[in-house]
Amino acid sequence: MRMMTLGRIAGLALAATALSTTAWAQYENCVNIVGNEAISEGQSLDPAQSKGTDDAIHVWPVYDPLIRLSDELQPIPQLATSWEPNADGTQWTFHLREGVTFHDGSAFDAADVVYTYRRLLDPATASPGAAELTFLTPEGIEAVDAATVRFTTATPVAELPVAISTKFAGIVSDGATTEQIIAAPNGTGPFVATEVTQGAPIAIYTRNPDYWDAGSPKAECLRITANDQPVSLTTALLAGDADFAPYIDATTAVTLKDNPDITVHTSRAGIVYTLSMMVDRPPFDNLKLRQAMKLVMDRQGLVDASVLGFGEPANDNPHPPSVAGAYRTDVIAQDIEGAKALLAEAGYPDGIEVDIYTADVLPGLVNLAEAYAQMAAEAGITVKVNRVPTDSFWTDTWMKQAFVTDAWSLRPIGNALNLVYRSGVPWNETAWARPDFDALLDQARVEVDDAKRADLYNQAQKMLTEEGGVIAPVFAHALAAMRSNCSGYTAAPSQTPDFRQISCTK
Repeated sequence: MRMMTLGRIAGLALAATALSTTAWAQYENCVNIVGNEAISEGQSLDPAQSKGTDDAIHVWPVYDPLIRLSDELQPIPQLATSWEPNADGTQWTFHLREGVTFHDGSAFDAADVVYTYRRLLDPATASPGAAELTFLTPEGIEAVDAATVRFTTATPVAELPVAISTKFAGIVSDGATTEQIIAAPNGTGPFVATEVTQGAPIAIYTRNPDYWDAGSPKAECLRITANDQPVSLTTALLAGDADFAPYIDATTAVTLKDNPDITVHTSRAGIVYTLSMMVDRPPFDNLKLRQAMKLVMDRQGLVDASVLGFGEPANDNPHPPSVAGAYRTDVIAQDIEGAKALLAEAGYPDGIEVDIYTADVLPGLVNLAEAYAQMAAEAGITVKVNRVPTDSFWTDTWMKQAFVTDAWSLRPIGNALNLVYRSGVPWNETAWARPDFDALLDQARVEVDDAKRADLYNQAQKMLTEEGGVIAPVFAHALAAMRSNCSGYTAAPSQTPDFRQISCTK
């Protein structure tokens, strides 16, 4: 195992500390990027621990994945240049890009890939990404030689390149610990963490002069801050104090879309907005109640209310009805009378009051909760909306309160279902635990027949929609705003930021 030396770690950390005393004026040519989540102690600079959008815009400039996914969720070479399975799909061999170096100057090779994926599987890492990789074992990940990695599974995994493309698998140096990664981020990515401290309000990333992708990145440096107030973010964009906001709300998009100084970028449906009930806590342990709470929705109305029409209705699972692979292509209709009948069967003929907790961790979630509450009231369900601080939502509210809003980036259906709804996984925010559901996911992972695999995933989607604890009425478009003197960004449905081509004329 090649360990990053303490000298290298200390050198990177000391460089960042020394730069913090330098006047910010030297970074006046940086692209000023403003995120939408308030910086908090919950921030993580470790790819294996990446949570919200704030983490994403700090992790992805530094780390490259083995494979990226296209907007159509197809694998694109990155640190792996090609791959192929054996005859029965139980072994996948990946050929690595040669001549790549980490920011500390050490060479990238197969040992780094093996370590990164084994680290994700290690319970001590406690990475949510492990839930997407249940078909792998540490022993099944091996370096054939310095430029070749082999993944071996007990049974065939027909979509292994897609399945391993979890957002948590930014490639880290062999042997790097969580503490080392946080103290001195060290990847092979397009930007070097120059003035970066976890939880600090300003971070500077400078161009990696040795980046493997010729001509990238375009920008000399990135200056990343955060602003979770749409009005002041809009003001900053109009004044030129911000160059680029990768995540904006629909109101901001409407305000800016006709301004000649701003370009608003929009993707197709990509972010599923959810209202998630913990099914192991009353009253949400009552199936009839959960089903009643799903029937109260005018789903297109919620698209209009939460994201001002920048999206499409969803059917209570993480796959858009309009995209191939959905278990149904029509949208579940609102049925107030049906909801009332189910509510009575659940034991609440006179109605019920529940609390939902929400925050602006993604634009539109508070609006979603408030609009949902108005619809639920028609069936006798009183939803009290509790708005909590954005900077403490992930630490103090999410996975603690029984009914919360959330949003999840578009993922391949197998990854999405395993990450959030499989029994016992760290991010199972609804506490959904069904062995028969898990069995469908396991069968789908190893099914080599495309039609049979799709049918298994369709069964899992249907089960989750009809019985699970997730209310998912909206698939939102990803929205971003950029000043007209800047270029090089396309809003991605997955919300995985790619800053390599961004540049601004100052």
